[in-house]
Amino acid sequence: MDLTQLANLGEFIGGVAVIASLIFVGAQIRLNAKAVRQSSTHNAIETWAGMNEMLAKDAQLAPLVVTVMRGGPQDIDESEFSRISFFLRAMCMRLEAEYFLFRRGSMEEELWRKHLLLSRSMIRTPIGARRCTESA
Repeated sequence: MDLTQLANLGEFIGGVAVIASLIFVGAQIRLNAKAVRQSSTHNAIETWAGMNEMLAKDAQLAPLVVTVMRGGPQDIDESEFSRISFFLRAMCMRLEAEYFLFRRGSMEEELWRKHLLLSRSMIRTPIGARRCTESA
């Protein structure tokens, strides 16, 4: 084998190595994107679980939220209205963060829609609507 043939062989092997490297990088990018999506989904679920855990531990807020979810009385006192307002604000902020992740492809659409429906049902209650109009 002369020097020209060795150079051609080296060029061929180099080309194959570049193609193999590109395939490897593509696979790693795909795995990373999947890991980011899984992490975002896990964090979203943890956030909503944290809200439920907070309600389970708060003997005053939990019944208030249940009353609001059922479209309960609109004549709650200012203290209760303040508590539910902060709860709704926290829920909306979590939903906003999830929307950001969803729009960028980092969150599953099914989970986003599920949390959106839950939030809408809370905001569309009489007290939720009152909170939105009074803070506008």
